[in-house]
This record gives sequence, C-alpha cells and structure tokens, in this order.
Amino acid sequence: PSTPSIYISPDGASIVLGENRGLPSLEEMAAEEVRLGGLRINPLTNGPSKESFHSGLEVMDVSGTLQKAVEGLPETPKINKLKWSSDGKYLAFLNTTDRGIELWVLEIASTRATKLSGAVVNNAIGDAYHWISNTHQLIYSIIDPARGNLPQKPKMASGPVIQENMGKKAASRTFQDLLKNPYDEALFEYFTVSQLKLVDVSGQQHDIVDKGILGSFSPSPDGKYILVSRIEKPFSYIVPFYRFPERIEVWDIEGKLIKVIAEIPLTDNIPQGAGAVQKGPRNLDWRN
Repeated sequence: PSTPSIYISPDGASIVLGENRGLPSLEEMAAEEVRLGGLRINPLTNGPSKESFHSGLEVMDVSGTLQKAVEGLPETPKINKLKWSSDGKYLAFLNTTDRGIELWVLEIASTRATKLSGAVVNNAIGDAYHWISNTHQLIYSIIDPARGNLPQKPKMASGPVIQENMGKKAASRTFQDLLKNPYDEALFEYFTVSQLKLVDVSGQQHDIVDKGILGSFSPSPDGKYILVSRIEKPFSYIVPFYRFPERIEVWDIEGKLIKVIAEIPLTDNIPQGAGAVQKGPRNLDWRN
C-alpha cells in the first residue's frame, strides 16, 4: 500500500490516516471535462475534473497506538478536502460519487463517519465548505436547487461574437480555458451558481446567504459573520473568472446582509509586469 497521508488534530491528541489510492483509472482519466472561465469541471459531479482521493480513513492517537478503521464509510469512498473542527473532536471531508459530491463528518471519539448532505455539494469554484470557529457547525455550498436541466448547445450561433477595446490600450494575455460565447456563459452560470447552507454535526441545517456565483466565502474568527465574494456580470472572454466583476459582502450567520464592502469592476486591463495589480481593494480577509 502507498504511504498514507496524515492529518493531526489541532489539540495534538489524534491523527487521522488517509489511505492513498494508486494511479487513477482509465475511466476517471477519460471522464468528460468542461472548461469554462479558467475552471475545469466534471459535469457529473459539479467538482474539479481531476482530483486525488483517499480510499479509506483510520484514526489513532498521537503516540501511534489504538489504530482503528473508520466505520460508516460508503463501500468505495473517494475522500478529499479534510478539515478539522477547532477543538479536534470532528473531521469533515467530501466524498465524491458518480452522481455528485457529499459532505461527511467523522467523530473522533467513536471513529464513526456520518453523511451530512446528499450529493449536492458545489465544488466547482472556491472552497466547498468551512467550519465555523469554536463550534460544531459548518457552512457549505450546494448546487442551485432551481437550476433545471443542462443548457443545450444551439445548433447555430445567434450572431457574431464581438470584442471591443473602446479606444483603450491593454495587454492581452494567453489564459487557458476562457469563455468563448453566450453558450459558455450559460454553462458557467449553470455549474457555478450556488447556495450556502449552515449545518451542525447532527445534520440539522438551513439556508443562509442569497444564491449566486460565490467565488469564495469565509466565516469570521468569532463565528458571527461570513465574508462573501460574489462574481457578477458582465463576464469576459479574455480573462478568467477571478478577474470578472466582484462584489464583496458581509453577512451574519443567520443569513442577513450586513454590509457591502466593495464592488470591483472587471479587471481586464492590468498592465504587463510581475508587480502589476488592479486598482482598488483586493485580497480581503478577516482579522482575529
């Protein structure tokens, strides 16, 4: 067997071992991949098209003794994105199935894993979930429940794709996997629009934060607020999603919008050079 990955709890008392699989199967390598706005998405799972997984978990104490296999896992798990709760009593993770991605939690004391959601987690863009500090609650992103069927590719274009620079000079870089037409825009929205849910380790949950293309979200250190980056239109055909227009918001944990911090326009005219950056605020994060 391959050498396992190790995940040490914040309190230094426990270690979780992640069993590493061998090379991916030919079926996995041949799976369909959708490339949109700088993202590479598996349309069946609504997650990244190429990922590495653990095939099982074991728990032991920090001295290397009392090693136990985790109970309650599915028959053929594909586990990744493991995150400890702040007190080290729980470890959350994602499990990828043929039809989507699930959120699970492992209770260290009982070495039993429990599924917290169906195969509805949206892992196409940004982080799929976060623990709320000093609690046994998580915020996670789900696929838009009202998104309907996959947009159908038109048999012919509705018109030409027109690009204008409106008299301005700007560098045009060669980014990969950019949007090319209105159909790509529709697909991008289909896979990236999400809704945030609050869930505790017992499985009780409710919706928070209005749905949208949530590029990132992070709970505040005191667990009372959520910093949300919301990607907005117009989309661009010459830069990836992280340069699309962005609205930075703060919500409280009950789902009330508290403040709009910044509204950042499309940044497609950054000068060439390693030190060049967009104008205005960027890289917003919480202070302790």
